[in-house]
Amino acid sequence: GLMYATLYWPLTIFFAFLTRVVNDRSKEGLEKGLQTLRIGIPILAGFAAGLLLALLDTELPAGLMAPLTSLGNMTTSLILFGVGLSVTLKGSGRELAFLLPVRLIAGLAAAWLTGLLVPGLDELSRRSILIVSTMSVGANTLIMGEVMGLDEEFLAGAVALSAVLALLTIPVTLLLFA
Repeated sequence: GLMYATLYWPLTIFFAFLTRVVNDRSKEGLEKGLQTLRIGIPILAGFAAGLLLALLDTELPAGLMAPLTSLGNMTTSLILFGVGLSVTLKGSGRELAFLLPVRLIAGLAAAWLTGLLVPGLDELSRRSILIVSTMSVGANTLIMGEVMGLDEEFLAGAVALSAVLALLTIPVTLLLFA
């Protein structure tokens, strides 16, 4: 878990860069890839600084830690705010009304089968897999969609509507499988 959490954003940014460069081998594709890196370098620098401090077992002064903690606590809200700003359901509401429940049912079925078929899986892991399968599609869908040149408005709608749907599906899943 820790290795995944540690390497997630650096690998995501690197993958986004490579995807842009490989998919579009023109000068414009390289420029878009470099733009992705320019956006990602501050994220990677913050990651590297935090990792270095953790490895050196160093704590930041309280005066510096308080505002950084406040900024960190705002991250999810700011991402969802950005997603909300980009949501338009022009013409995609009908498709999303069909696709999101299908994704939810298929994800829940896959999670349930995983819990049955994987030997040695403890009860906590089974429940965690079920709960995660009912969560929203996530903001990473927008990031990868933008990198791959997909319909960003449609993806933003999927993220927003699946987040609203998750408000219902997560509690129901917990009630049914707890």
